[in-house]
Amino acid sequence: MRKLYASEDVALVGHLCELLKGRGIDCVVRNWFLSGDAGGSSPLEWPELWVVNAEDEAIAHAYIDEATSQSAGSETQEEEPWRCDSCGASVPAHFACCWSCQHAR
Repeated sequence: MRKLYASEDVALVGHLCELLKGRGIDCVVRNWFLSGDAGGSSPLEWPELWVVNAEDEAIAHAYIDEATSQSAGSETQEEEPWRCDSCGASVPAHFACCWSCQHAR
């Protein structure tokens, strides 16, 4: 396993993990639940995104770079929604799984 990304933004790390899984890349989030106390002290460790198979590392970094540059506000071409194979719902392109039945893309 290799560490790909770390951020204090738990939602972003979770989103990137689901994005990679939706593209067939096996990954895990470590330190998901570690955080500072309610008084606002800094976290013990930030959530980290790890790729399971080293051979997926390069493509995973490319997907992460693309996703984080989009979230930073760069102009990108919008993707078309996809249709769920399980329930037939129309799902926004950035979703890794169906909003209706949670079937993976």
